[in-house]
Amino acid sequence: MRGIIYFNRGTKCRIRLLVSLYSLRKHYAGPVAVLIDSGDDEWFVSELLRLDAQIVDIPRGDNAALAAKSTMWKWTPFATSLFLDADTLVMADPSPLFDEIEKTGIMTYHFADWSTTGRKISKRIRAWKPATSEHDVNQALAYGPAVNTGIHGYVRGHPFLADWESLTHRGYAKNCTRRLVDELAWQMLLHRHPCTVVGPEWGASVKFWDVGSAKIIHYHGSKHTLDLPACDPWKQTYREYRDGSPAAVELGKAGGDRRFRRWLAADLPPNPLRRENLTIVTAVNPGYAAKLAANWPLWMQDPEIAAQRFILFVNRRPKLPWAETPPNVTIVPWKFDAAGDNIRERMLSAFVFGVAEHVQTDYWMKLDCDATPTGVAWEWPDYENFAITGHRCGRTVTKGQVDPPKHFLNQLDDWWWQVRFNDGDHEAIFPEIEGRGHGHKRTASYCCIERTAFTQDLAATCNNMGGRLPVPSQDTTAWYVAHRTEQPIRRMNMRKWFSP
Repeated sequence: MRGIIYFNRGTKCRIRLLVSLYSLRKHYAGPVAVLIDSGDDEWFVSELLRLDAQIVDIPRGDNAALAAKSTMWKWTPFATSLFLDADTLVMADPSPLFDEIEKTGIMTYHFADWSTTGRKISKRIRAWKPATSEHDVNQALAYGPAVNTGIHGYVRGHPFLADWESLTHRGYAKNCTRRLVDELAWQMLLHRHPCTVVGPEWGASVKFWDVGSAKIIHYHGSKHTLDLPACDPWKQTYREYRDGSPAAVELGKAGGDRRFRRWLAADLPPNPLRRENLTIVTAVNPGYAAKLAANWPLWMQDPEIAAQRFILFVNRRPKLPWAETPPNVTIVPWKFDAAGDNIRERMLSAFVFGVAEHVQTDYWMKLDCDATPTGVAWEWPDYENFAITGHRCGRTVTKGQVDPPKHFLNQLDDWWWQVRFNDGDHEAIFPEIEGRGHGHKRTASYCCIERTAFTQDLAATCNNMGGRLPVPSQDTTAWYVAHRTEQPIRRMNMRKWFSP
């Protein structure tokens, strides 16, 4: 019997596999089996069954998923098997490929008309000398078509299969192109085994081929949600499948696919409460994880807050307050080695340098992990006419700095003179301050909104002056620069909604 097989391990590729299977069922009604080497969630199994796929539980190996691909021939229930990667989108009936497989017993496809003598492929082939021989490398270089195993097939018992498995695992052990180990192992063996190589349209590269003629689109390297025209069919098919599925909620979760999560955050279903010009930003490390865990569900109880896009800067793997990252949350790992052992500066720097790099909206709202809702429904202030809209505060305190040479405000005066003139005496806007505290009108940032362009300019200024905050206080620095440059600042009572 002829049939199509997929392979799944873990959660990262499940939605891609389901979208591929959904697209396949538009063109092909024949047998399909999904080979799974680890337990899976009930909703995923239900969706496979709903799409009329047979589920085959196979032993869990100790190899990487790409190396495991070369073992699927042992478990396929079909005499003639066509393998499809999870990151494929089927645009035409693939049944003609069964005839192609049976011509020689094995089949793969020519990737984007690339050649084994091309710069990329020849470099990859030469990397296999530790696992093969100089003769095999030379034969592989002379073969001609560069192939890809995202779409391939074989008949049961073909002698190529044991060779492919053995060489794949040997190449993986020798660290030969590990991310492409199964593909290059196949390439290295083609001079030994006659193989049918079909055209690039049977695995049209999302990036390197005109997908207008594609019979199958291959989104190799997790490229399914990039901003490329060839990604539009995948996105459209995903939405169509999700919106018609009883598992729509689960299909809206990224499952460990970071690129998909970022796209979901930008492609959220319409929500009249969402502010398209604003992103809420917070940051967490293990020391603040408990505070985020306590306040996150409280934030989500307010519809105006819960509807927004979030960026969460994460340092040192804190425990997050969810089992699955919500689709409107983008997680950004944050280190900032320039701060050294100063944890305060490290985390506060995310709200300058991290925001400048990662926020895509015109405004952003800082919400500290320890900002606890009062229970009063959040009301959006007028923030579009201001560089900073923040809680009114009447004092600057020097803290978080070992042996401070001066009060923060005096240090900022000195720094600002270096920014502007870099020499000579200067006119300070603050007298020399004794002690840690100084009373004056300013803003605090535990809950505040900034214009992103202002933050980007601030980050650029700091980068030009050594790549760090002039003092370990993000809101003091931001307020000072806005004040110095006569940017509009709005001071208001944020304690109405959040207590710091």
